Amino acid sequence: MGTLSTINVFYIGHQNGVLVENAIEQSCQQLIDCDNRFSAWKQDSELSRYRGGELSDDQLSRDFLEILKRCHQAKELSQGWFDPWSLEGGFDPTGLVKGWAIQQAISKLKSDVVFGAVINVGGDIAVCGRPNDDHGWHFAVQSPFERDKISCILEVDNSIATSGGYERAGELIDPFLKIPCSRLASATVVGPDLCFADAFATSLCIQGVQGLTWLKDISNYGAVLIDYDGESYTTEDLRLINPRD
Repeated sequence: MGTLSTINVFYIGHQNGVLVENAIEQSCQQLIDCDNRFSAWKQDSELSRYRGGELSDDQLSRDFLEILKRCHQAKELSQGWFDPWSLEGGFDPTGLVKGWAIQQAISKLKSDVVFGAVINVGGDIAVCGRPNDDHGWHFAVQSPFERDKISCILEVDNSIATSGGYERAGELIDPFLKIPCSRLASATVVGPDLCFADAFATSLCIQGVQGLTWLKDISNYGAVLIDYDGESYTTEDLRLINPRD
C-alpha cells in the first residue's frame, strides 16, 4: 500500500508459535490481496479496470461491491465530505479501503491462543484483544508540527486513524470545491471499525472543526482535531491518557 506495515501479536505458549505464524501469514496475504485489488497505481487491479470502463457493476467482485456500499454509507454519514466519486480520474476509495483491509486482516489473528494483536499500516491501526490485564491499548497521536513530540495519548478498543495535511499535502480534495484543501493540521478518529474511522478522519481534515457536528451523531466514534494554530478540539467520549499511566 505504499507505506510501512507492522503486525504485533501477543500469544500464549511457545508451542502455539506455528499457529500464530500461520495466522500472521494469512493476515499479510489479506493486505496484499487488497492492495492488488484496489490499487489506483496498478493497471491490472480491479479498481483500475473499473475506472477504465473495463468492468461493469455485475462483473465486480464481492469485496469491491462491499467497498462501494461502505463508500456510499461514509458519504451519507459525513454529509458528503467523504466522496470518492468526486476525485479526478474517477472513483477512488483510498480514504476508506485501507482501513477496511486492515480490519479484515486483524480478523485473521483472532484465536484462542492470541490475547492481543495490533496491525499498523501507515499510522492507521486496528487492534483486537488486550495487551495485558492492566489496561487497554494506548496510542500516542503525533504532533502535526514536530515529529518528535506527541499531542495526546488515547485509549483504543478497536481502531484509530489519523489524517493530516502535513502528511498528505495536496492529496486531500474538497469534494464540493474540487480543489486541494486541508483545513486542519490533523484529525484523529477512534471507533469500532477502522474502515469508517479512516474515512471520517479524511473528511474532518478537509472540512475542519465544523465536522464534529455530524461526527457527534455517529455512535461510538470520537475525534481529536488540531488546527493550524495549534488549538485542539475533542469529542466528550474520548479517553485521554496521562503519559505517566
